[in-house]
Amino acid sequence: MLGGSDGQFRDIPAFGVFNDKCSVDAHTLATWAPSCRHPRGKATYGWNEKGSVNGSKFGEYLGILKEAYEVTIDNPLLLILDGVQTHLNMTNLKYCREHGIHLVLRPPNTSHLTQNEDLVHFNVFKKLLRVSKKERHTAKIMERLEGGVQSALTADDLVMCCKAPWEDAFSATRCEMAWKVAGSGDGPGCGL
Repeated sequence: MLGGSDGQFRDIPAFGVFNDKCSVDAHTLATWAPSCRHPRGKATYGWNEKGSVNGSKFGEYLGILKEAYEVTIDNPLLLILDGVQTHLNMTNLKYCREHGIHLVLRPPNTSHLTQNEDLVHFNVFKKLLRVSKKERHTAKIMERLEGGVQSALTADDLVMCCKAPWEDAFSATRCEMAWKVAGSGDGPGCGL
């Protein structure tokens, strides 16, 4: 999952990447997406062989952000992110340069003070996702005991388990908290 928050304490659109072999039904895909407080933001998804963010998928996400924030050379977007290799391929760097997206990469192995998304958003998301998966798995075991056939979590189950944890982890309160952890001010619009 890719996501974050902006200087207005809004979550930016979430982007989930699934494994090619992952069979998720259309109803689940239509209902899984966490809400997004950005007026033009909408959570989306994609697939690839590993089910992870690679250069191509990050490029798709840049396009989503360009649309949501109506980015142009005259209306640029500043993205602050970690230096994961997928962010750094030449295709994505060229796209950013041509479309007014400025990347600020944090140095690797830096303090928690510069990793506010990890500390606030993704830390909370991972903890809540673990709970959500345990609750769903318990429910499936109970269904099986009552005559159901499968107790293992399916791809659909895992996708649906993400929704509530993501919405909590990227709530307005947590977005504001993440910006404060980064030392970026006390109110909306205080972002870098």
